[in-house]
Amino acid sequence: ELSVSVNAYAGQQADLVVVNQVGAVVEMMRIEALPESPLSINVSAYTNGLYFLRVQVAGSDFITKKFVVRK
Repeated sequence: ELSVSVNAYAGQQADLVVVNQVGAVVEMMRIEALPESPLSINVSAYTNGLYFLRVQVAGSDFITKKFVVRK
């Protein structure tokens, strides 16, 4: 499970996209109102490797963070 702190954007709409290291979209989701608590993303179905989480809050630029899945 991946926890992402988004409390600075609480209450705002966001689009989240998870992309693998070759650029293929693994998961997309829209959050209508971001929570104040950390957002949890279930990565148990992901294979081992490097991924990028792209978050776009209310039409702003993308914020990109990388993470690694190791099982």
